[in-house]
Amino acid sequence: MSQEQRDSYVIPPNFIEGGSFFGGLFKARNVVEAVILAAGTGLPILMLSLTLTVRIILLCLTSLPLALLALIGIAGMPLSSYIILFFRFLRNRRSLSKSGGKSSRKQAILPTWDKKSGPSTAVQPAAYKKDGSRIRFAKDTRRLMLDTAYRQKKQAERPGNPLAAYVPIQKIENGIVYTTDHRFIKILEIVPINFLLRSAREQRNIVYSFISYLKIAPVKLQIKVIEEAIAIERSVIYHLGKESPRQADYIHGILNEHLMRYTASKENGGKTFPDYVGALMADELGHCVQLAKIYSAHQAQKDAARRAEAAEQERAHRQAVNTEKEKVVHAALQTIRDGGTLQNVSLRYYKDDGTLVETSLILYLMREYHVNVPLRTQGWIKERVTTATVQEDFCGSVTYYRAKKSPCSQKFFDCMRELILAVHNAKKDAA
Repeated sequence: MSQEQRDSYVIPPNFIEGGSFFGGLFKARNVVEAVILAAGTGLPILMLSLTLTVRIILLCLTSLPLALLALIGIAGMPLSSYIILFFRFLRNRRSLSKSGGKSSRKQAILPTWDKKSGPSTAVQPAAYKKDGSRIRFAKDTRRLMLDTAYRQKKQAERPGNPLAAYVPIQKIENGIVYTTDHRFIKILEIVPINFLLRSAREQRNIVYSFISYLKIAPVKLQIKVIEEAIAIERSVIYHLGKESPRQADYIHGILNEHLMRYTASKENGGKTFPDYVGALMADELGHCVQLAKIYSAHQAQKDAARRAEAAEQERAHRQAVNTEKEKVVHAALQTIRDGGTLQNVSLRYYKDDGTLVETSLILYLMREYHVNVPLRTQGWIKERVTTATVQEDFCGSVTYYRAKKSPCSQKFFDCMRELILAVHNAKKDAA
């Protein structure tokens, strides 16, 4: 059984993430940042009262590196995003410590909660102070209530694990991770399959399904591949292959295949390939040489028959194409003689030397009746003209594909009149 052909598929890059320039080479944001940096640093240098050579050198040392840095970016991010992220890290970075006291300038990684922290036990302010101010009583009471509610809320939100405050995850529900910055993360686990053991049709379906998913997949997608099973399989195969009995069985199986191929060729009289390794094992190398000659003769006959069949099929195909061409030409000549609409269809035919010619019907008729057509008009007839209306001995109208501000060829009407007269004269001469 012949081995199935496996197709190769190329998945194009994803350009849905945003605008890009130069076929997706640079992102729009990188280009804008490069233009801003180049203009901001280049214009002051160009305004300096220096020679042109010095200004070019200064531009190459300042503006050009900054523009290239902005175009390429840092770590796959635009330059501005990286700078904002860096300063955000400096502001929010944390240091590993047991307590996050206020004396430290950096925030602690492990959050701490005071076990003694709880509702405030401030003294209830008097309803009336000596100054007789009700407003101060109301403010102190409101401050006490707000402080008490805040401490109770913090006490309720304290997680069981202190490290949970460092992980930016709000909750996990229905297989979706909700982060504290209002993002949603979905993790999918794909069951592995052996792609190479699938048939060609199954492989094609798998690839098409993956391409369809990429069209609707999120812009930012991470794929992690784990090869634990494959690594274990390779390790097992390596250790089993080191055993001498298994090596002997493997070599014995290979030699048996060679011997079986030679035996089959010996039985059918050289119709199949005689294996020299099998003949050497059977100590019949001389007989194998004779079988090889018989096999070569059989293969030569098969190749000759295959070539003759292919040549016959090619000849029949050429004859069918030329017959179809003759029918179209005969109908076109009848239209020219009787008048009517002539369709400028595409015409294909083979020459005597086997060359395939592709042209239009009107241009073919003009060449057959030796009508002198300029080269530019030939291209216009082949590419633009669709129909031509024949009225007695002249062309009444023509329909063509019009490009922007493309006029009709006036030379075409002269060539059509000459063609019509030539067809009528040929009919009179034949009569």
